[in-house]
Amino acid sequence: MAKNIQDLRREAGYSSAKDFAAALGIPQSTYARYENQPEAIPLKQAWAIADFLGCSIDIVVGREPVDVDAMRGEFQKYYDSLSPESQSLLEQIAAVLKGNDRFRAKAARTEEQAKFDKYLDFYERAFFESLETGSELGDVLVFGTEAERRAAFERYLVKRAAAKRAEKVAAECGPKEDELLLNAASIIDSETGEEIFCDDPRFDARMEEIIDGMRALAEHQYEEEDRETIAKIMAAYDRRHHIETPSIRRRKEMLMALLDKYGKEPASAHPEAIQRGKDLIMSLFAEGGDIALSDLRSEDDD
Repeated sequence: MAKNIQDLRREAGYSSAKDFAAALGIPQSTYARYENQPEAIPLKQAWAIADFLGCSIDIVVGREPVDVDAMRGEFQKYYDSLSPESQSLLEQIAAVLKGNDRFRAKAARTEEQAKFDKYLDFYERAFFESLETGSELGDVLVFGTEAERRAAFERYLVKRAAAKRAEKVAAECGPKEDELLLNAASIIDSETGEEIFCDDPRFDARMEEIIDGMRALAEHQYEEEDRETIAKIMAAYDRRHHIETPSIRRRKEMLMALLDKYGKEPASAHPEAIQRGKDLIMSLFAEGGDIALSDLRSEDDD
């Protein structure tokens, strides 16, 4: 049976709560409240009681002790039961499986990139065809910088998506609006919970609010989808036009820093450090891989 603060007090030689409260330097009434409601003990006081009794703060506040062993999953327990040789073999198998996962993830990325490369073909052609001779946009295309051309193409995609989005919202919400207007005999006021009937002067205004809210929700959902699609088309644009985005530039900087740190070391000098460098470099090419400058510090760096 789990012990509580009262049990520990008595084991410590304080048969009365009054004596124990005096030893702690707190009023008896306060300590009595602690025994009755241990979960309400202030943190600072709970630590003081735990230190005084030589126990964990979990027991003081009435929390069941944490069984760390019970928190370990079945697979971890199975792994721990293996011999060192079998653990090493299992780790090698896991590394192969992880490599397979990376290969499949890379293949999926390649397939998706090919799809958005085709989208880029279509929209770049449509973009060029939309330009008028002598227009300001045409001048940007011919005489502007690469960054200006990229920005102009992205604006074109955003504008085109907005026009298409309006069509999709109308197609989705139109039938629902018609059904509401034709069949709704009453609606519920969301603020008061009151039922408003169609002959009430407030009915039309409330109905308009409902329709506007429905359209705003659909607009937001389509806008999120469009934003993601445009981002992937622009990533295809950057690949095709060899534009160095901030993300790509950062990865190059990290790679150069890694090569500078680990590339000059003889492999036999610090094998663990060399392996760490290899792992960090591989993370740059993994799915969503990224590293921070702090990762370049090793335990030997001071």
